[in-house]
Amino acid sequence: MHNVKLIVMDIDGTLLGKGHKVSKKTLDILKMARAKNIKICLATGRHFYRTEEISRIIESDVNNDYLVCLNGGALYKYENKNLNVIYEKTFSEEEFNYIYDESKKIKLNCFSYDKNNETAYVVKKSLFTFILGKVSKRKPVVYDNETKNISYKIIGNGKPAAIKKIKQILQKKSFRIYDWSYSNKSKRIEISPKDVNKVCAIKKLAELEKINKEEIVFFGDGDNDKELLSWVKYGVAMGNAHKEVLRHASYKTKKNTKDGIEYFLKSILNI
Repeated sequence: MHNVKLIVMDIDGTLLGKGHKVSKKTLDILKMARAKNIKICLATGRHFYRTEEISRIIESDVNNDYLVCLNGGALYKYENKNLNVIYEKTFSEEEFNYIYDESKKIKLNCFSYDKNNETAYVVKKSLFTFILGKVSKRKPVVYDNETKNISYKIIGNGKPAAIKKIKQILQKKSFRIYDWSYSNKSKRIEISPKDVNKVCAIKKLAELEKINKEEIVFFGDGDNDKELLSWVKYGVAMGNAHKEVLRHASYKTKKNTKDGIEYFLKSILNI
């Protein structure tokens, strides 16, 4: 068996398969990995409360697993089924206001994942902010330049021209930007603080657990997975990943709907 000590998995498009569920084959192979003392970690763009059910399904809560959320903006660890903060990185108030002020100028709407977990600042209320508010259980509040806020992540939504413009503006300031689509007509992006990505959080985890990157397997499919796919020894792109993501991976497995995680761990790593 390869000397693997940590398995890291994205959630959407990776761990979740048919019906947006974790398959029995995947659950069984993860149990086999745990039996070999291999650690398991989810690494997602989601906020932690949107990972709780999945964490219970794969038994992260009872195995004291780590959890990476918000594209690497937060690292948590379960202890006795309680989630404890290990590391967090947020926008400063000045950065937050800059992003919203620039977005207003070009008529780009925004939705923030704030530290208080209850509110989300928006440029204006719309169907986009209503839906995200329902999904995230946050109350949309219209931003003004007096707003003082600490936020983990911002979702931008608007016309392709506005998306292109805000990317040009924010990339000059070194903010992390992840596309929801590889189309040049993309209408939505995720904006993370400077120096935030999944690699940063996994490096911290690896340091705490004395694991090196040659001992890590990572499964991913999206734009926010590219850095980590490149960094670990076993960077595994799902079969459903876009060709741009595939360029960053060392390996390719089957699609998420075809038990790609189970296939790779069983067939390639002999777990």
